This record gives sequence, C-alpha cells and structure tokens, in this order.
Amino acid sequence: MMRRTALLVAAALLVAACGGDDDDGDDDASAEVCEDWDNLQATVTDLTEVDVSAEGTDELRSAADDIAEAADELGESAGDAVEPRTDDVRTAIDDLVTALGDLPAGDGEAGSGLVAVGEAVEQVVAAVDGLGEELPTGCS
Repeated sequence: MMRRTALLVAAALLVAACGGDDDDGDDDASAEVCEDWDNLQATVTDLTEVDVSAEGTDELRSAADDIAEAADELGESAGDAVEPRTDDVRTAIDDLVTALGDLPAGDGEAGSGLVAVGEAVEQVVAAVDGLGEELPTGCS
C-alpha cells in the first residue's frame, strides 16, 4: 500500500512538472510588447524626421496619427500597467494636433506657431520615452 501511494505521488509530481503552466505564453506576450515598442519608436523617429518645409504639416498630422495607433497597440499588448503612460502619449498627440491646427494659413506668419509645434513634438517624444520606462526589461 505504501509503495502504491508513493508511486501515485511520484506520478502526480511528474505530471505537474511536465504539464501545468507553460511560460511560452508569457514569452509570446513579452515578444509582442517588445515588437509593439519597436514599432512605436519607429513612428516617433518618422515624426522627428518630417521635413515640414518640403512635406508640409499634413505629413506631421499623419505621423501623429501613426504614433497614436502604435501607442494604442502597445497599450493593448502591455496591458493596464502602462495605461497612464499611453494616456500621456495620447495627450501629447492631441496637443500636437492642436498646435498644428493653430498654425496660421498665411505665408511668413507661421513662426511662433512652428515653435509651438516643435515643443509639442518634444512632448510627444518625452511621453513615449516615459512609456518605454514602464515596459519590461529586455525591450530595446
């Protein structure tokens, strides 16, 4: 009887060790978070490389939309832990869109408006950097 109980306990331990939780799901989630982080960083790089004089403010708006979408994707993959930071990114994007909308239409009048746009871009970059600080280690 004692031997049978010992065999049953050993079998149960073996099943628990081999079956049970599989950390691959966590690895896949982390890989998705890191992929979404890389995508978000790429969209920020695109924003900072827009040549407004050649491409116009519409390209800035498009880049801002891309950042908002990438931040939303990262928020979905990373979960609630980064939600306050994704909200910060959305706020910074909204401020950028507002600054773009406030630009005067006439030639030569955009000077102060472009300063506000530049400051808004800096706030987007800072918000994304803050979001990156909340991500698991291992994401570049």
